[in-house]
Amino acid sequence: MHNEKNQNLGDMAAGMMDAMKLTPMIKSALINDSTINDPANNINVDTTNDEVCLKGHVKSNTVKADAEHIARRVLAENNANHRLVNELVVDERVI
Repeated sequence: MHNEKNQNLGDMAAGMMDAMKLTPMIKSALINDSTINDPANNINVDTTNDEVCLKGHVKSNTVKADAEHIARRVLAENNANHRLVNELVVDERVI
């Protein structure tokens, strides 16, 4: 029982470390994309133990899809098994 508890704590700590690394990596990749790096787009990246969530407003469906593609690429490059949730809202009025 004690070993199982320690393993669960270890898993939680590893998940937190992944979140600490993945969030800035995804944000950096988004910022470095010329289509996404636009004042009209406001994208937040929230990472928990097993989930990465994109939130905010973007100016088109293309930007929304591009942001998701970039986040998925970063996850794959880092062998992260996080679930990606895209909650970006398209607001064409922000153009």
